[in-house]
Amino acid sequence: IKQHEWNSICGDDINVFLKIKNNKILDYSFTGNTSMVTTAAASFFAEIIIDQNINDILDRNYQTIQDAGFTVSPRRKRAAVIALVASINAIYQYQKTDKKITFEDILD
Repeated sequence: IKQHEWNSICGDDINVFLKIKNNKILDYSFTGNTSMVTTAAASFFAEIIIDQNINDILDRNYQTIQDAGFTVSPRRKRAAVIALVASINAIYQYQKTDKKITFEDILD
């Protein structure tokens, strides 16, 4: 599954690719035109998404990223979660639902 997301505040543009089998994330990668914070956060996100059940990913938010050890200033929270937003929306696409989240849905 491929999902594109764009952060209108800073202009980050990311494509997330998920390989899913039996409702489990087997592989995760991304490409895009991203800031250093977004690149670091999206790379870090791989550590907490691979081998996870897709339903567990749907419950994640900024606090999940922060609790895993990736903390940013309040101004950069969108950069920290853009890969998560894209991944959740990719999972919804995989599930063939009409659901779609935005940054506001997973930020404090």
